[in-house]
Amino acid sequence: MIAEDNLVNMLLAKTLIKKIAPEATVVEVKNGQEAVDYCQEQMPDIILMDVQMPEMNGYEATKQIRLLQHDARVPIIALTAGNVKGEREKCLDSGMDDFVVKPVVEETMEMILDKWLDKESIALESGQNKSDQGNNAHYSEEKLRQYADDDPEVLQEILSIVTTEIDKSLKSFKALIQEENLLLINEAGHKLYGTAISSGMQTLAEIAREFEHLEQFETEKVTDMYRRLLAEIELVKEMMPSRP
Repeated sequence: MIAEDNLVNMLLAKTLIKKIAPEATVVEVKNGQEAVDYCQEQMPDIILMDVQMPEMNGYEATKQIRLLQHDARVPIIALTAGNVKGEREKCLDSGMDDFVVKPVVEETMEMILDKWLDKESIALESGQNKSDQGNNAHYSEEKLRQYADDDPEVLQEILSIVTTEIDKSLKSFKALIQEENLLLINEAGHKLYGTAISSGMQTLAEIAREFEHLEQFETEKVTDMYRRLLAEIELVKEMMPSRP
């Protein structure tokens, strides 16, 4: 099971799992409550749990899932957008078994599945690891191609969702800045960071992280940040191919 509210990160995690374990069945849920509800009916072999989600976060969902278990203990792996001090300990204290910082690359996913799953319960394909050779700070096409394993159809699907999510983020920032809603601006920054860092957009991720950690609303500063955000998104979209 993958519990993740970011569509881009959900697609990329699912794509990696299908590359590593083609026969795996992937259950997708978009928040902690849906994860708990599913586990009440059927316990999966492993859970990849995003930490920050709407309705119920990963910490609380993990605690509730642990209360549902009796004999077998399902491995719950934390997925976080940043290695914040003390976050690993908080994840483990809530009942999670391991901790992975996004973006999750193929080598890490394969290591997690190999470490926590019974090898007879899932067929893992080895020898497919690739290193990320794309080093453009604005857009690393190689990163997304690795996720897609150079499959044009999969790459097109990823590019479509990434573009849609970036456009939605830009509209959201514009509205929230007009409202001067600092809390929701922070949340929008966190979500965009997850999309950008997983999609090989380092500069955009850095701008998003600025919004995520903005401590007070200063009109001139926020306006300048938004201008840089808009310019970077326009640049990234120009660099992204319209089709693979």
